[in-house]
Amino acid sequence: MRGQCILVVCCLILQAVSRCEALSGRTIANTARSYIGETRWSESSNYQGLRGQPKCNIFVADVVSQAGGSVPRRYGVRGIIGAGEWGSRWSFYLGVSPCWKNFDRPQIGDVIGYGGHVGIMTGPGKTTSAAQYRVVENNWGFRSGQSPVYWRYIC
Repeated sequence: MRGQCILVVCCLILQAVSRCEALSGRTIANTARSYIGETRWSESSNYQGLRGQPKCNIFVADVVSQAGGSVPRRYGVRGIIGAGEWGSRWSFYLGVSPCWKNFDRPQIGDVIGYGGHVGIMTGPGKTTSAAQYRVVENNWGFRSGQSPVYWRYIC
């Protein structure tokens, strides 16, 4: 009986600690901003053997991972979900993940997907994303006529 009580108390402590240590949007945003100007995720880089291909989705996955979170994968180690998944509020992979939730209003650190591109909200009306030549911060996703989808990491 005593062993069971100790186990229950330990589980309650671990649950409380994990809630307190939830990954904040600010941490994700600051991690993304730390890569502004970096060329690793540019189309011309050979990062992950993908020279000549957009890597905005890989940038998002790397940032979230570096910040302490994770993104859903399609298959195996290299199966990072694409920008199209982030741009769909009906994404299967994000929808079944307990750590990602779709929201109508963005907050700092949210992942924003639209039109085959994905980035991270890093300030009011600002996103940081891997563009053609380097990681940039601009108003992509907040421009007139755009209707992006917002995903928030909640674990």
